[in-house]
Amino acid sequence: LIQQEGVAMKHCVAGYGDSVEKSNYMVVSIKSKEGDKRYSTLGLKVKHNNGTVVFSFNQHYKQCNAYVDNKEVEQLTNTIIKQLNKEEIK
Repeated sequence: LIQQEGVAMKHCVAGYGDSVEKSNYMVVSIKSKEGDKRYSTLGLKVKHNNGTVVFSFNQHYKQCNAYVDNKEVEQLTNTIIKQLNKEEIK
């Protein structure tokens, strides 16, 4: 699936496959509101510490490594990280 994301988005996310398999990285494919088209790819670092897992931002790019500048997507990214870290969402 990570390779498919890399091919579809024309960037190197597939290079993180080993880290994903080792549970040290998470890849999130963000789709358009209609859900039929990939919008961007979010990369998160995953740290394990005494039974606790903490997710943190690493990178977020659109097709061909174009920058994500959409405020709505930025808010979604923050919400995803907070939910994964089980933080209170305000």
